[in-house]
Amino acid sequence: MSTLCTPFSTPALTTEQPLRAILWKLVSNTIFKILPSPAYKVRRSILNAFGANLDPTSRIRGGVRISHPWNLTLGRKSSIGEGSVVFNPAPLTMGKRSVISQYCIVNCVASDNNDPSKPQHPSPLTIGDDVWVATECLALGNQTIPNGVVIGARSLITHNSLTPWTIATGNPAVSRKERHYTGLKS
Repeated sequence: MSTLCTPFSTPALTTEQPLRAILWKLVSNTIFKILPSPAYKVRRSILNAFGANLDPTSRIRGGVRISHPWNLTLGRKSSIGEGSVVFNPAPLTMGKRSVISQYCIVNCVASDNNDPSKPQHPSPLTIGDDVWVATECLALGNQTIPNGVVIGARSLITHNSLTPWTIATGNPAVSRKERHYTGLKS
């Protein structure tokens, strides 16, 4: 029997921090949910109180659902768009100036496709600097999205084959062409 990890399932509480998980569920379904979209500082403060590592210039828009804030790290000027779902039982790390646009689903879970039962397990997702994940994309764990990648709307990001500083689209997302950028590439 496989273990199903989805953003809509209730994660099992571990003995590590059950009180924190229960408190987060309470706060995220009440105070965090009703904050107006421009209340970035308050939202950041709440997430940092629950163990997130957010740069003071990062922005989390209204309506964002985050399952495990203690596994969230956002770099300078990074943001997560309105209505996005972040299911992160494993670490989600975003670099500097990166954006996850509105209504995206970020799922830090991976499964073994060679196993017929396809068990799912928490798996980290790292998003590099200057990355833009456009509207309604689905990003899965166990990968690194390299610096400078722009991922087109409604793409599925499933593997580590994207090339830095490219534009990627599709299901699964594939690097289509080089992204011309005249500024400093990190």
